Amino acid sequence: MADWEIEIPGDAPEHDPAHEAIEARLAASSEQALLAQEAMRAAERELSSLVKEAVAAGIPVPKVAALSRVTTDDIHRVLERGSLY
Repeated sequence: MADWEIEIPGDAPEHDPAHEAIEARLAASSEQALLAQEAMRAAERELSSLVKEAVAAGIPVPKVAALSRVTTDDIHRVLERGSLY
């Protein structure tokens, strides 16, 4: 038998409850990630609309850019660290 060959037993292994629990948590985590991604896209659309409104309302563009940058920095911080601070 070569090093890379795996012998598969004829009988299916019994399900391990611990493994099933981990699999369920992984599936839930995946669903949470998808929901977070959808929320981030919605926040991005909202921020885009707010920037347009702010500029149209006469707020100076550098101020709008700075404020929106703070928001996007916060978003990236949460994604990278898992928390805002």
